[in-house]
Amino acid sequence: MAGPVLAIATSCVTPEQVGQASGISNMARYVGGAVMTAVVAGVYSNVITAPSPEATPHAEALAAGFSRGCLTLAIFSASSIVFAVSAARRPNRPRTIDYAAAAASTSLTLPVAEVGSAR
Repeated sequence: MAGPVLAIATSCVTPEQVGQASGISNMARYVGGAVMTAVVAGVYSNVITAPSPEATPHAEALAAGFSRGCLTLAIFSASSIVFAVSAARRPNRPRTIDYAAAAASTSLTLPVAEVGSAR
């Protein structure tokens, strides 16, 4: 999953900005995963430790916490789809050649010296 995302993130910038785009893409992926893990863990913890008027069995409390955590992830995923669709409608979106360049750039390459340059 990281390969295509990183390729697209770096294909739309100048060669001088590839390192920055790669770093920002990786940071967003790692921070996003950590933040959502913390959010879902908080929701789960709040649901299973919340006092209830009737004594609910432990298994039901765990199931309710898991259910709310999954619901939180589903809502976040749905909102991400909305953001992705709105980003796809931006005026300067990548062209087909940009996607082809991104796909080609995922293979390992070695730097090549310029013709006529001193070694």
